[in-house]
Amino acid sequence: MKRDDWVVPYTGNALLAAATGKLEFHEGRRKWWGEKKEELIGKIRAEGINVTESVVDELGKLGYHTSNAAIGGPTIQIDAGLAAQVREAAQKVHEHDGKIAQYKAWMQMLEAHQNANFDLDHDDWMFFFGK
Repeated sequence: MKRDDWVVPYTGNALLAAATGKLEFHEGRRKWWGEKKEELIGKIRAEGINVTESVVDELGKLGYHTSNAAIGGPTIQIDAGLAAQVREAAQKVHEHDGKIAQYKAWMQMLEAHQNANFDLDHDDWMFFFGK
């Protein structure tokens, strides 16, 4: 027997219940990552931005002026670690939005075919029941 050829029959009702569970899971994860993203953005606004002024700028404040003042000027940096975390959170929000849309589409189809039988291979089973 070849495992790649195995299929297991499931009713539309069973798959609909599984898709509903997966939808709820991804909605929860999307909510968590969305809140995390907003928390990180708030943290960056509160403490993650650094403004560094050059020596020329500091001397200008004291009344000294030099000919290379044009190359001075403040440098603004965002904490790279926080910026990476915001990118990760935004990517996760996008990922879970895609999963939510997928499971909603499957739920529409399965609601219309609740009594039908579907043969699931391993990948199909993982999509509906896998962790």
